Amino acid sequence: MSSSPSFPSSAPPPSSPAPSFPLSAPLSPPPPPPSLPPSRPSPRFKLTSPCSYSQRVIGNAYVESLGAFSKVTKLVRDVWTHAPAEAQQKPPRPPPPERPPPPTSENFDSLQSLENGFENLLPDIQPDLGPSPDVVLGKAVGMNEWMGFINSEGKVQNVEELKRLIHTGGIEHNLRKDMWKFLLGFYAYDQSYKERIQTRKQKWNEYVTMKQQWQSITPQQEKNFSLMRERKHLVDKDVIRTDRKHPFYKEEPSNTNTNKLYDILMTYCMYNFDLGYVQGMSDLLSPILFIMDDEADSFWCFVGFMEMVADNFEMKQAAIHRQLDNLKTLLQYVYPRLYHHFEKNESGNLYFCFRWLLILFKREFIFEDVMRLWESLWAQDLSPNFHLFICLAILKMEKDFIIENQYGFNEILKHINELSMKINLEQMLIEAEKLCLQLKKVRCLPDDVTEILTGKPVEKHEKRHFPGKPVLVKNSTDETDSAGPSQTADYSDDEIEVLSEYTESTDNETESKQEKTPTPIQTNTEVNSEMFVSAVQTQADEELVVLSTNDKAVF
Repeated sequence: MSSSPSFPSSAPPPSSPAPSFPLSAPLSPPPPPPSLPPSRPSPRFKLTSPCSYSQRVIGNAYVESLGAFSKVTKLVRDVWTHAPAEAQQKPPRPPPPERPPPPTSENFDSLQSLENGFENLLPDIQPDLGPSPDVVLGKAVGMNEWMGFINSEGKVQNVEELKRLIHTGGIEHNLRKDMWKFLLGFYAYDQSYKERIQTRKQKWNEYVTMKQQWQSITPQQEKNFSLMRERKHLVDKDVIRTDRKHPFYKEEPSNTNTNKLYDILMTYCMYNFDLGYVQGMSDLLSPILFIMDDEADSFWCFVGFMEMVADNFEMKQAAIHRQLDNLKTLLQYVYPRLYHHFEKNESGNLYFCFRWLLILFKREFIFEDVMRLWESLWAQDLSPNFHLFICLAILKMEKDFIIENQYGFNEILKHINELSMKINLEQMLIEAEKLCLQLKKVRCLPDDVTEILTGKPVEKHEKRHFPGKPVLVKNSTDETDSAGPSQTADYSDDEIEVLSEYTESTDNETESKQEKTPTPIQTNTEVNSEMFVSAVQTQADEELVVLSTNDKAVF
């Protein structure tokens, strides 16, 4: 038996010799592939049986949906490819708009004018206050009218009519000394002649006693009484500059009216230790002393005036800020465009009206008009905040001028201050009364405006149902059972019937009440599908707030 030949492990196995081709022979092309029979074009959509197609969709809905969508897009692409060349051309893009240049000093005026133009396009949206009533001022109350209100005993009768005449026409100057004492509480309207004489004598004695108290303080006591020293310094500083241009307070050696002004203010510090003296009180006392020309009478009339406005002079100035907030509320409701302009120019706090409210326009009108204005404020019964409507009337007069000139913070403050001694009092009184009467006739007046107008808090009740808001339902099972959906009209405004979309029929509800079966414990799924009830404690009685499941997500 012959064995196969062995080769060394490192030598490669023998291979067949490579075929040799003559170098001069031309290269022949490869033989063509075998020809295939012509195939039919496959249809665009493969027809399948409805059963097989539905099974595939159910089995793999995502893939089948994408496949169907790709076929639709392919069809659209083929149609677009074979469309004429004109249809394939896209419309040219418009050139990009030119960017405005940065606001430099050159074009700042043009940008400001453009902004002002848009500002003027803003409509003066304000509520419909109805027609403006006709307001006519009357004549000043004279001696004949005044004596017609006094009976044989000296008592004043028909006080409301007397105040109405004072509000509309004022008081003649020679009668102010007597009538101001009634308006400022020095005398009571039901006092007789004899009673008024006794009252004046008693008040004179009390004034003299209090005046002697601060005059008898020794220098050593004053040195140890720092608060008294501070108040005395303030009075000294304010008295010498109060109405110095008025002839009654003109600086002359023989004029003692300035000393009377000083003594009355220092005596008031002894009368009201807590308040003492605050800058601005001298402005309120000056017209009173001019009318009374008597220390004791002026002091007690000043006390009656301070009882009306004492809150304005508190250290925290809470009353002034509250009045500014009320004025802002009225301005926002009546003249929203002016309010928007103030807010945009950092003047929404209305601090430029601070002096108006503090001393009741004492430095805004001439001396004679101030006395006429105060008489109207003391006698009017339109609103306890009628002075705020005076502010509104002044702002209304300057509204268009401020907006058209686009006044900023500094310009607004300067313009308002320059109105001093230039305001027409009669025009302001008429406009203020018109605004007050118009607001009184508005039916759907906001609660905050109503409170300012009447000076009384408004009882807030949920009388109307708004979508997505809780509805109060009276917690009374007897009334709920006796009053069904058909008796909703018998409820009052505070008892609103709430119907749920999950309410069962009347028969099922009646059966459930008769059975009185205990309520089973509900699962989380059942709780989410039903309504929930939350208890709300009110001042009158316990009420329920019923909210739907959708409202629960909102709250």
